[in-house]
Amino acid sequence: MLAVMPGARKRQGAGPLSTAVVLLGAGGLAVAALVAVLRNRVALRVIFAGTYAPLMAGLLLSVAASAAGLALLARRRGAPPPAWRPSLPLRGALYLLVGAAAVDLAWLQPYRSLVTLVCFAVAGGAAALLALEGGRAARRLPRRLVLGLDFGLFAACLLAVGGELALRAIAARSTSPLFAQTSESVLDLVARARLRPEQSTPDSPVNSRGHPDEEWGPRVPGVPRAATIGDSFSVGIVPHRLHFTTVAERRLGRGEVCNLGSIGLAPDSYLHLLVTEALPLQPDVVIVDLFVGNDLHLDSPRGLPSDWLEPWLDVDRLLLLKIPRRLLSVAREQEGDLGALPGPAARTDASSPAPWLTDPLLEPPSFTEEAFARLEQRRAREACLPDEPPDWDALFACLLEMRRACGTTPFGVMLIPDEFQVEDATWELARAGVDGERFDRDRPQRVLTAWLAEQGIPCLDLLPALLRVPPLADGRRHLYHLRDTHFNARGNAVAGDELAQFLRRWWG
Repeated sequence: MLAVMPGARKRQGAGPLSTAVVLLGAGGLAVAALVAVLRNRVALRVIFAGTYAPLMAGLLLSVAASAAGLALLARRRGAPPPAWRPSLPLRGALYLLVGAAAVDLAWLQPYRSLVTLVCFAVAGGAAALLALEGGRAARRLPRRLVLGLDFGLFAACLLAVGGELALRAIAARSTSPLFAQTSESVLDLVARARLRPEQSTPDSPVNSRGHPDEEWGPRVPGVPRAATIGDSFSVGIVPHRLHFTTVAERRLGRGEVCNLGSIGLAPDSYLHLLVTEALPLQPDVVIVDLFVGNDLHLDSPRGLPSDWLEPWLDVDRLLLLKIPRRLLSVAREQEGDLGALPGPAARTDASSPAPWLTDPLLEPPSFTEEAFARLEQRRAREACLPDEPPDWDALFACLLEMRRACGTTPFGVMLIPDEFQVEDATWELARAGVDGERFDRDRPQRVLTAWLAEQGIPCLDLLPALLRVPPLADGRRHLYHLRDTHFNARGNAVAGDELAQFLRRWWG
C-alpha cells in the first residue's frame, strides 16, 4: 500500500470514474436484488423471517443511495468530495463485498444465489455511501488510524482471496484427498480416492489397479467371475480374508469375486468404475453395493454449481475453510479425541490378530459418542425423513445407466443398511436429533427394492439377514465396528454368506 505524501490530502480526491463505477455497480445490484426479492417474497419471508422488512428497507436505501449519488456526481460535473486517494471508492467496495461474502459463509448457508444477491446488494448500498461521503469521513479521523484500517482490510482481503486461489491452484495439481472437491469431475474424484499399491500389506492387499484385492489375471474359461463395486465398505476395516467378498468366494467354493472400490465414492463414480474397470474383467455378473448411509446421493449434482459464485460461496467447497477442518480432524484423531481406528499393524499382522476380530466387545471406538451421534442423526435425516427425500430420480437414472452399460452382462444391486437400521440403541441415538420422531427407519429399502423389482434388476437386501443375527450378552448384535458404521468381522461374515447365495444363480 502506498503511503500518502505530505500535502497530498488537499490535492487528491476520489477519482470520478471509480466513484461512478461503484455507484453504477451498487445500483445495478440493488435493483436486481429488489426485483428478485419481490418475485420470491414468499420464500424469502420464510428464510429471513423477522428480518425481511429491514432487508427490504436496506435494498430500497441501496437503490436510493446509488441514484442520489449518480445525480450528485452529475451535478458536481464529475468532482466528488475530497478523499485521501482516488482508489478509495473501489477499495471500499472491495472491503464491503468481501465482508458480505464472509457474512454469507458464516450465517447464510447453505448457499442460495438469491440470498447471496441480496447480501451483496446491501453491501453495494454501503459502498455507494462510502464512495460519496467516505472521503469527508476519512478527513475527520486521525490519518494513521485510517491508514492502519485501510492496510488491515486490504491485507485481510488479499489473504482471503489470494489464499483460496493458491489452495485451488495446489488442489488442481495434487492427488491428495486433503484437497478433494465435490466440484471435481467423477474422474478426478475416483483418482483421488483410489488406494495406492504401496499401501498394500500381507493381510490387506492393494492390487496394481488400486483396489483392495489380489491381482486379477485374464479371464479363465469355465471359472466364474463376479465384480463388485463399492465405497469404504469395499475397502473395509478388517483383514482381506475376513472381507465379505473373500467370505463369498470361500462359500462358493470356486470362481472369484473381484472387489473394486475406494473410500468416499458415490453411485456416479461406481458407474465410471463399472465402464472403465469392471466390464473389462469380463465378469459373469456385476454387483453394485449401495450403502444406505451415504449412497443415496450422487457426486454430480453437488459437482455442478447452479451459478459461478456457488463454488466460492458454498462453505462446503471453500478450501480455505475445508482444509483447516480436515487437518484439525486428523489432529484430533491422532490425539485420541475421536478415538483411533484399529491401526494397520493390528489389522494386518496375522501373527498377532486384533482381539476384537473374534470378540467385538473388546473393540475400541472410532468416534466419540458426540461425533457418532451427529453422524447417525445426519444420515438418518437424509435417508428417513419423508419430506426431505434423496433425489430418487437422479439415483434411479444412474442405476439404469449402469444396467444399460452392462449390456448382456447381468447387473445386480446389494443394499447395505446403516447401523441405525440394525441396532435399536443406535436408532434411538439417531432419532434424538431434530425431527427424529418423524424418521421412517427402513424407508430407503422399501423404495429401492420396489423400484428395482419393477425394473427387473436383481436385488440383495442385507437388512433382513442382519436383523436375524441374535444379540450378544449386552443386547447388541455387534455387526459394525464400535461407533464407526462399517462392518466388523461378524457383519462381513453375514454379508459374505448372503452375497454367496445371491451369486449362485450366475455360478452355473
